[in-house]
Amino acid sequence: MRYIGKIEYDYELGKDRYYIYGIGHFGSYIYEYLKNHDFLDRLEGFVDSYRSGIEYNGYEVKCLDEVLEFEPQASFIVGGKYKKEILDILYGMNINNIHIILE
Repeated sequence: MRYIGKIEYDYELGKDRYYIYGIGHFGSYIYEYLKNHDFLDRLEGFVDSYRSGIEYNGYEVKCLDEVLEFEPQASFIVGGKYKKEILDILYGMNINNIHIILE
């Protein structure tokens, strides 16, 4: 895990390139925050377990396996009501480059 807390205190955001995990309410919230704070240049795209293959805010939504095939050290921003399930998936795959955002 790289960070846990509120997004406005995550000072690592400007250092990493990352994927937002999920394109629901929380994914939109994170995207808008990044956009409003000039961090979109650090955003690689979105990962979603159920809606891969579509476009969202100009980015292709990918499945986790697709991302890890080409970027095994990828970083992820996780939060929202499904964060526990998402963290179980990521930790189960030995992924530790995770920013957990609390609302």
